Amino acid sequence: MRLTALTDLIRSTFLLLFISMLFHSLSAQTYYGGANIGLNGSPFGHTYTEVHAEFGRRWKDAFGLGLAYLWSTANNTSIVGPNGNNTGSTLNLHAIGLQGRLELGRRWLLSFEAGSIVGAGYTVDGVCTGAYQRDLDPYFRTALSFRLGVFTLGISNFIGAPIRFSDSHPDAPGPSSPYCENWTFDDDTIEQFTFTLGVSFPRKRR
Repeated sequence: MRLTALTDLIRSTFLLLFISMLFHSLSAQTYYGGANIGLNGSPFGHTYTEVHAEFGRRWKDAFGLGLAYLWSTANNTSIVGPNGNNTGSTLNLHAIGLQGRLELGRRWLLSFEAGSIVGAGYTVDGVCTGAYQRDLDPYFRTALSFRLGVFTLGISNFIGAPIRFSDSHPDAPGPSSPYCENWTFDDDTIEQFTFTLGVSFPRKRR
């Protein structure tokens, strides 16, 4: 993970934890809120990191409906250039959606989420960048979490539509333009599986 991505992750984490604490001051049984961090690495060199936040209304202590926000970064993605895939590439995206949440017994939380990718960008070797072409790019996310007090452990799966970028352009002046030509994002769909750690309110009544 690049230093700038790590810094953004740390800032986002503290912000989301602070927001989650504010959720706790609201009605303990009418509203829900939470935030989590997801991490995963694969033997193919891909690494995924996500920060996710949610807030909504509860009915009958079992069903909730709300809004969710996701920020994700993926390293070593399929950015393809004249000489093949580049392992120094990073894809970042932002997504907002509607969430349905089920509270299964005392310990388990199951959520289903659908919405749109609202921002994205990629870099190659920290030099070439791709500008996102805005469109209605849908995504779907499912998550299953196990409660430990206000903390949660779980898994999530994010599937997004193929996103499009305009022609790459150099992020630095000088003779780097020829190097940045003809880079493309090669994935037909975006799929990211992560292990999550987070907080969730309200804590289940005993």
